[in-house]
Amino acid sequence: MKRIYKVWMACLTLACGAGWTGCADSLEDMKKENYEANWIKTFGKVDPNHTWNIAIQAEAKLAIKEDALTEYTFKIYDNDPIWGTEAQLLAKATVKTDANGFACTQLKFDAPASLEQYYITRTDSHGRRLLKVSDIENQKINVEFGIYHPSNEDSGSRLIVETLEFPTYSFPYNIDELKNNAINLTDKVKNNQNRYEIKNDITNDSKTAIFQSNETITITNVLFAKWDNNDIYKIIFDGNFILNVTTNEYQLKDFEFIITPGSSLTINCENDKGIEMQNNSKIYVMQNATLTALQGQGLREKAAIYLNDNQNQQAGSLSQTVIYNEGRINANYIALNVGDIYNMESGIIEITNTMDFVSEIGGTLTNYGRIKAKTIEGNGQSNNQNNRFELAGQHGTINNACFLDVTDKVNIKYLNIGANSAVESDTVIINDLSLRASSILRTEHFAAQNATWKFVGNANEDRALISANIIEYLHNGGTTITGPIYVEADSLSSKLADRETIINQTVKDSGITPGWGKIGSAPFLIIPDGFYDDTDISKADCVGHGNIPAEFADIVDRDIQWVVAFEDLGSTGDYDFNDAVVGLVHRKSENKLIITPLAAGGTLPATLYYDNTELGEIHNLLGGSNTNTPINVDHRGNKGTEKEISVDANFSITENWNKLKIKVKDQASEFILQPSREKGAVPQAICMPAPWFWAKEGIDIKDAYIQFEGWSQDSGSNLKWHQNPTREKVALQ
Repeated sequence: MKRIYKVWMACLTLACGAGWTGCADSLEDMKKENYEANWIKTFGKVDPNHTWNIAIQAEAKLAIKEDALTEYTFKIYDNDPIWGTEAQLLAKATVKTDANGFACTQLKFDAPASLEQYYITRTDSHGRRLLKVSDIENQKINVEFGIYHPSNEDSGSRLIVETLEFPTYSFPYNIDELKNNAINLTDKVKNNQNRYEIKNDITNDSKTAIFQSNETITITNVLFAKWDNNDIYKIIFDGNFILNVTTNEYQLKDFEFIITPGSSLTINCENDKGIEMQNNSKIYVMQNATLTALQGQGLREKAAIYLNDNQNQQAGSLSQTVIYNEGRINANYIALNVGDIYNMESGIIEITNTMDFVSEIGGTLTNYGRIKAKTIEGNGQSNNQNNRFELAGQHGTINNACFLDVTDKVNIKYLNIGANSAVESDTVIINDLSLRASSILRTEHFAAQNATWKFVGNANEDRALISANIIEYLHNGGTTITGPIYVEADSLSSKLADRETIINQTVKDSGITPGWGKIGSAPFLIIPDGFYDDTDISKADCVGHGNIPAEFADIVDRDIQWVVAFEDLGSTGDYDFNDAVVGLVHRKSENKLIITPLAAGGTLPATLYYDNTELGEIHNLLGGSNTNTPINVDHRGNKGTEKEISVDANFSITENWNKLKIKVKDQASEFILQPSREKGAVPQAICMPAPWFWAKEGIDIKDAYIQFEGWSQDSGSNLKWHQNPTREKVALQ
């Protein structure tokens, strides 16, 4: 395009009366032969499989098992969309899970052949994202979210499926059947002023009684404690009831309280004495039901609810004392000696003071819902008053599969955090910590002595995050870290040795493969659907505040951009590939191709076409009025006028980029520059992902990109040549 017609004019003079048509045929042959010969002389022989296009058609198989009958969106990027600044969107798809929470899809999409990894996000209906990084094998990837291949594939519960390591519990009765077989004792206990032992009137075979009323009923001077046999008594609260506890004998032994959906039970405790659950006692709070117990004060025996399974304690067997919650529990103090609390997915527990694990024998909290507490204590006390973070809790186990928010402190022996879930607290002191895929432990102060941090799950694809403002205490040589657990820390306590050195040495001693996050940021993100009101835990998301560092900006998707660069067949002796440079963006969701002129190095009128559609003269599209003057050749100026082309659903940059062409016109002739249509031909154009910096005027592309020559000879090698320019020889700015 730069004075390429000098040769043609000479041909015209020599041809004399032969006529333009005959000369054009011989000229075309001569130029092709001359161009090919010069190319081979300059670059060597061309790979016979070469297409001069770095775009490939990649394939992805994506699967998910999370919430049932829910829409999720997959997106595939060429770079890290969270911490990277140049991430471009390669493909996306929306799926809806079936009744079992499962969905899958297969995608074909254009991608740079130079990519070694793809970055895949899944976004749910609340805008929460998870990110996985996948290596590429034979231009294919397989990525799964929330799938642990459990044996109970019929489960529709996302949280339970993802955290099979945690115990589960199911409500064992049919409430309607219980109601039908229950003795109604409502009138007998209503405003009863005499001391009354309720089990005396439960004479049916099912040992079931019901309190049922449309008004609020107060139950006073009624004793539920049972001492004389092994029968299990079931008490149904169907309505709104207030239970006044007026005696220190208020121990539930082999009693089960069932608070039906929509009902409420408020326990008023005199003399700071709450309910003590023993033997096989259980409390079931069903969906939309409420249990309130706020009067207990102090430690252990003065708790509003005290799980104290004396019967099984000495034998060391599993506790049969259980609180099962599908609704809401409000309490100021819950103590566990031997017993289990199961907070299910719809469950909410708010503890205004403390949850206390008082014994090393047993005591487990398993949370599939949302819990807010002031303090959770596992009887961990530091002997060193100067370092209150030294000693981790000696008792207690928490299995958290959703969101646990503790205002002041969590100090227990075992903390297990499930996939896509979070624990937040001002201070966390843990002896044994396990984390699963995309789980988050967020705290102001994090400490552990002689501790174990363990990742559970697929360590090749997933990771977990500890986010702390200050790491207070780590014991060099005593802390064991297993798996990809990333650590964010704003600062490290100066009380002892250099904490970063300790962490790095611990990592080295643990033999962890690359993937451990230094003191820095974890390459995955979960965004909840808004910060919950601290006064209402029901608005919380399972991941709480998620992984949202202050410097994070929300992801703005950019479809991947490609660059096509044309060469004028080397008539001036260079191969700078800046004679016409055009940007391409395929908006697949709209079936549109956006074509943007970037540079025009030629000095003759050149019209841009896509297939048979004329788009305009390239100098004019770049804002130039004189086609004799190159534009944006030695520098990167303003982009030209965008042109939009409708394409069909099967359009692919990989397959269809060669429909782009340039027609150059002189007074007497016309010449077409276009990509090669046959493999192994010398190129008139090349295609690569943006950003790409074209060579300055008169500089061969092999000098601007020293790896280009190797790629020319072998299309499967030097695939990143376009990313490594000689800076002073390309148009960087």
